[in-house]
Amino acid sequence: MPSPDALSPADQELIGYAAAHGGIVTPKRLRSWRARGLVERNVVRRLGRGRGTASRPADGAKEMVLWLARNAKPGGRPDDLALRAFADRMPVPEAAVRAAFRAAVDRLMTQAEQSGELAGIEDPQQQAEVLAQHLDATGHLATLVPARIRRLDDAIRNLGVDWSAPQLAVLDHGAGMLEPARTADLLTTAMEIIRTGRSAVHNQAIGDFFRALSPSHAANPIASLIEHLDVDDEGLAVQDLDGVLIEGDIRDELRRLVAGTPLPLLHHAWRSVDQIRAWAHEFCSAAEAEVAARRVGPAVLAWCRASLMPTRIFLITTLKVGQPSPADHARAAVGLLMIRDMLGQLNTVIPGLPWNLLDNPDIMSDCVRAFLVPPARDCTRTPRHSTPMREEDLSDTARTGAGGVKPAHCSTFASAPTTRLACSPKPGRKDPTSEHSHSAR
Repeated sequence: MPSPDALSPADQELIGYAAAHGGIVTPKRLRSWRARGLVERNVVRRLGRGRGTASRPADGAKEMVLWLARNAKPGGRPDDLALRAFADRMPVPEAAVRAAFRAAVDRLMTQAEQSGELAGIEDPQQQAEVLAQHLDATGHLATLVPARIRRLDDAIRNLGVDWSAPQLAVLDHGAGMLEPARTADLLTTAMEIIRTGRSAVHNQAIGDFFRALSPSHAANPIASLIEHLDVDDEGLAVQDLDGVLIEGDIRDELRRLVAGTPLPLLHHAWRSVDQIRAWAHEFCSAAEAEVAARRVGPAVLAWCRASLMPTRIFLITTLKVGQPSPADHARAAVGLLMIRDMLGQLNTVIPGLPWNLLDNPDIMSDCVRAFLVPPARDCTRTPRHSTPMREEDLSDTARTGAGGVKPAHCSTFASAPTTRLACSPKPGRKDPTSEHSHSAR
């Protein structure tokens, strides 16, 4: 009877293939990789007539074993290996890929949640406050905007750019709160939104976040627009968008996407994160070079025009992570998938949104738009009963075309054309701005 440690001919073939290409694979390493789901099991077939069985390596197993021989290091996380192999388009087993993405999402659980500190606290807002305090006490209460972005904002102000120029200030009707929200308050709100979804989202919360992410002391027409959407009976409260905002814990939605997204689309999201990261660093570097030369050039102008747009959100979320781990990368990819999925359903809730506005790179960069927008333009999709998008139709100031901003008087917002776009009204209501919306397309 063969020893349990005896190598099958298929395993010998795998080890020999790696050796022939300069890779060192021991039987122990091969068994370890297979036990962790990184290598497909051999294909076994019966020979019939009492002749026993024969095995051969699964399709792609040779290439995967060679990749592991070259890339697996002692002490490395199996999930990280699976994600790196997936990024390199290696034939890593699908189950291992999805498990690694799921593990990355699961790590969004805070230590306080895992330790049971919330036991006995029923109110979601109090739970969020406890979690925010825990993050603060453990040193995780970081600034919302990366230092590199803040330095650029301040340096551009020193060049004479007015972040509260009259052309912007006249469109900002003031914050809905008497005092700006503190970082701790924003973190509490964020934790509540993550844990409960739609029930914690309201216009003021979104406005607070937009103001917090803006350049310091900047006027913010988009935040103002969102904060005052529901000031009268004809207004729109974010919570009125049934089927748009996620119900319940957002992490459950991320897990759903991990489980059900086709692997090619999952890989597309991964590559998009790579592209967005490269774009963010290039954008910052170009603006920094002009600032160093004391020049308000094209990059600084683009930075100013993008400062109040979704582009800035992607800049901030990308640059907050200095050296992303594979798990960081996976979470960013699934986050993109969630936004894409919600955008793809938004037309079923608010038909006729002017998606062509996103073709303006100041509103959304090319690499972001290329991944997010295609399904949003498809108005024939069937409504998904579980969860479409947050209200990220900022729909206000597409005020800058390619040459629509002049550096005169160092006000990058001078003479910029302004287009105001209204959210579609609730069913049965007249849209008083519909003519303007159509003319802006």
